[in-house]
Amino acid sequence: LVQDDYDLSRRHFLTWAITTDAEIELVSEKEALLTFGGQRLRAYILSPNGGRFWARSAERPPPEKPNTGVSRLVVETIMYTQTSVAVLLAPEWEPGRVPDLPEILPVTTW
Repeated sequence: LVQDDYDLSRRHFLTWAITTDAEIELVSEKEALLTFGGQRLRAYILSPNGGRFWARSAERPPPEKPNTGVSRLVVETIMYTQTSVAVLLAPEWEPGRVPDLPEILPVTTW
């Protein structure tokens, strides 16, 4: 589970992302399948309810490192006051098996 908690004073548009060499397949707005070297990893948005996945290129123009073939798995959402972005990353040991989904608690209580 990767979780970031936010305490905002007003409404904000938020972009949260991970960068990967894996191929990204968007299964739904809340689920993505990452494949690399024959291994499969599923990503699930657990919070916020309005969040959705997007796949974007991470390639950069010169003079930055080009990041050729690198992608970003992005969550975009409108966030209000106290909110969490929680994404569960689970290896796919058995195709189609959905992992147990954890309860989302504030990071300060971990």
